[in-house]
Amino acid sequence: MINAKRDCVNALVVLTFSAVLYFSIDTIPDPGVRRTGAAFFPKIVVPVLALLGFVLLVDSVRRIITEPRERLTLAPRELYRKNRKVIYIFLACGAYVPALYYLGYLVSTPFFLLAVYFLLARQRTRRLWAVILGYLLFTAALYVVFQQVLYVFLPPGRLFF
Repeated sequence: MINAKRDCVNALVVLTFSAVLYFSIDTIPDPGVRRTGAAFFPKIVVPVLALLGFVLLVDSVRRIITEPRERLTLAPRELYRKNRKVIYIFLACGAYVPALYYLGYLVSTPFFLLAVYFLLARQRTRRLWAVILGYLLFTAALYVVFQQVLYVFLPPGRLFF
């Protein structure tokens, strides 16, 4: 029941965030005719995010109705222990944004992906080189798709360019 209420609140936050994003997409400049601009990707992702938020809302309301009631305990250490990974992921995202500005997409993204991997992996892999190579290839592939195909320019960074 407690998790269902938390999921309900999270779903409402996601839906609100999606609505704000959806209405702010129009402020992204359009590159003109026959070009895919920076608003292309958000126009796809934001409705998908809203749909997933709606599905979470429906599921959490169903669970609130059907599950038995539980007593809520708010021990800070227990909350931290249960949500430790989420907190660290938010901190990593918060560090990634200024890293994009100063270091650029090509430098900061592999480090961000590797940090998220270490935060979420249950056990460390022996073949760390394969994970690093995969992240480098993934970063390069996204760079090519956005720069060359979609004509969406990714941050070059301020320290090197």
